[in-house]
Amino acid sequence: MATEPLKNTQLSTDPSVIGLQVESMNGDTIPNDNFFVRSHSTQPIINMNTWKLDIFCDDTCIKSLNYDQILSMPSTEFKNVLECAGNSRAAIQPPVEGLLWDNSGVSSASWTGVSVSQIIEGLDLDDCVEIAFIGADTNINPSTNSNENFGASLPIEKALLPEIQLVHSMNGEPLPASHGYPLRLIVPGWYGMASVKWVTEIRLLSKAYYGFHQSEYYVYQKLGDLASDKPERVTTMQVKSLITAPNRGQSFADCPVTIKGKAWTGAGSVSSVEITLDEGQTWHAATLQENDQPRHWTSWEYTINDASPGYYIAQSRASDSEGNIQPLKPEWNFRGFANNGIHGVPFRIKPI
Repeated sequence: MATEPLKNTQLSTDPSVIGLQVESMNGDTIPNDNFFVRSHSTQPIINMNTWKLDIFCDDTCIKSLNYDQILSMPSTEFKNVLECAGNSRAAIQPPVEGLLWDNSGVSSASWTGVSVSQIIEGLDLDDCVEIAFIGADTNINPSTNSNENFGASLPIEKALLPEIQLVHSMNGEPLPASHGYPLRLIVPGWYGMASVKWVTEIRLLSKAYYGFHQSEYYVYQKLGDLASDKPERVTTMQVKSLITAPNRGQSFADCPVTIKGKAWTGAGSVSSVEITLDEGQTWHAATLQENDQPRHWTSWEYTINDASPGYYIAQSRASDSEGNIQPLKPEWNFRGFANNGIHGVPFRIKPI
């Protein structure tokens, strides 16, 4: 007996945090209205009559572009998966700090935008070591007790890669307000907090960027670490797979039973997904659907053709072309970032 997919789950109203249940992830891309939402403060109100993208060299504004100028530039369309760094943290033991995402903080879409390298073409970058992207959303920095715009930076070498895009469209439509209209950064392969929404400024920096979220919050705080230890910044997504079907607790009268899911990685490309029904004693290769865009998620499936009536847990394990393998359990950190531990779904085979 099939069960209906769960609806999106609202973890917070202000800031808006909305998860997409895994049972609703079977499509190649996720519609805009269902795509997970992670905001860090109240959604800003954008006045398009005055909006512009300002480009600074340190503290000096050297160039400004309006929305029409950006839309007139050559654009690229590409598929890219975004995952919240805190996705799946609710499964971690001992419990960790942060919003208790289950597995719903991930979605993939088709984006259209302009490369950062195009935007800043012709500008003097001789003294630039990082490029920071600043959004219109603001909050209080608890360390300085001052107001701060959300932002993130990239090393200059990474920021100039053609894949680093300022996008204006999502699934063929202008960006929804909740996803950063009018302009959002997309950093393929990195966790979603780097893909700054509501971008209003690009800063060409001669020294390292400081912002609360990048410098103090989205870091791997391990046991024994103190804030002064300068822990590692959270960046590249870990290889991961989720089972999207069957639904949790679904009952089947007999075989065949088809296990389906998604897999993604921030490094290389997904090379394999394996399924176990006996807690890792034996593994079976799933079939991967063709995917020529490595930062998009990969669909996969495995069919069980012969199994006795009973209760089962299907678990999936992904590997990538860089040799990374999804672990049984992740390495613990204080805020539960980058949890890519193996996902399992219980089901039963029970003759009618």
